[in-house]
Amino acid sequence: MFAVVALMVGNAVDRELHLHSTNVTDSSSLTVVIPDADPEIVLVSTLAFLIGLVMSIMSLLQLHFITAYLSDPLVGGFTTGAACHVFASQLPKLLAKDFVLSLNNINGIEALISVFSISILKIGKSFINPPIQRRIHVPVPFELFVMTAGILVTHFMNLNGKYGVAIVGDIPRRLPTPSMPRFSLFENLFIDAILIAVVIFSVTVSVGKVFAKKHNYEIVASQELRALAVCQLIGGLMSCHPASGSLSRAVVNSQMGVKSESILASIIVVALEKMFLQAKNLYWLWKVSKIDLMIWLVSFFGTFLWNVSEGLGIAIGFAILTVIVRTQWPKAAILGHMPDTEFYKDVRRYKAAEVTPNITIYRYDAPLLFLNNDAFKSKAIRFVEKKFQDYEGNDQKFIIIDASGFTYIDYMGVEGLKDLHVEFKKRDIQLLIASPKGPLVSFEVHGSCITFEYLNQ
Repeated sequence: MFAVVALMVGNAVDRELHLHSTNVTDSSSLTVVIPDADPEIVLVSTLAFLIGLVMSIMSLLQLHFITAYLSDPLVGGFTTGAACHVFASQLPKLLAKDFVLSLNNINGIEALISVFSISILKIGKSFINPPIQRRIHVPVPFELFVMTAGILVTHFMNLNGKYGVAIVGDIPRRLPTPSMPRFSLFENLFIDAILIAVVIFSVTVSVGKVFAKKHNYEIVASQELRALAVCQLIGGLMSCHPASGSLSRAVVNSQMGVKSESILASIIVVALEKMFLQAKNLYWLWKVSKIDLMIWLVSFFGTFLWNVSEGLGIAIGFAILTVIVRTQWPKAAILGHMPDTEFYKDVRRYKAAEVTPNITIYRYDAPLLFLNNDAFKSKAIRFVEKKFQDYEGNDQKFIIIDASGFTYIDYMGVEGLKDLHVEFKKRDIQLLIASPKGPLVSFEVHGSCITFEYLNQ
């Protein structure tokens, strides 16, 4: 999952580098803003510090609830789409060439190392680790073995000098000197910081929930947000990459530069397998919820066809839109009595449900708000007209509104009930309300212009 964060950070850094490299006359160019420093490191650390500031503000405003808007289907589609971008970004490293433009000039040694590394990792994780873990509950670190072997072979066979195999080179032995972020870059990186902060927080909480469930403890989202904010602020002062919870440390190591490129790319590609396998959930989503399936698909294609940041915005926007649609046009049902029970069920789903000729029981499965008030009234009138159009009895006609689904009701909702009361009275139909909740009763008690009749049962 950290690969998604690393990709978003990389996109922001690449954009800024390209922007300033093509506008060398701009006074804000990186050579002016970042004198005597590595532009990539400064951009990443500045972005990390800015993410920390965003998270600090989120913590002060108690915005930890935003994870509720990132459902599992949304995160699944988003991470699968992002995995496609991550995979594409690793192809040049696997082959040491631009995959599309230089197919005829692929570095054969790099390709061989990549194929060998992926094969070892796949065989080890899929066929060797499972039986070993059943015995000792500790996985074999095949990534470590591949990394170590790659370092030794590359060094002693001089693959870099003879065959041009990419290596990291010398790694500084000291911790970086603390430095202040470049505040002049905040304006350009601010939107990226907000999006990355949301993704980091959501991913970290999601990973935390996995282990909280496994080890039987509670995870406190507000505490996680504060901890992440501190990590980003301190890391931004120490030339660090933005921190995030992850099930794999592969991409963290890539930012620190600890492995040769083709082996690192192989580890990342194998680690992406589980993200691609999330597509198997599509059939289950189709069976359970068509709307959740649409959220997954929109999240995936928005990320795959555009970019990670744009994809996240599209996914969240569509998810919120589905909430609005489900609130404005919720399910409504006519209920019938189930024989030999005290239950009333939807007559369209339960064929055994019995209806009384002179009574319509109408259930509306949503809070009654200004958004859906008109739909609520029109459906009630349509159901009543259909029910009583051929009724020739002399018994009093009733419509009973099952208000158990009205978890909240606003002023327009009460006005809608009043309108229905007047409309049905003209048609000699008595309106009754069953199972009212507190908000509806409170409206009636505190001065509604009409007194509703409630049923005890």
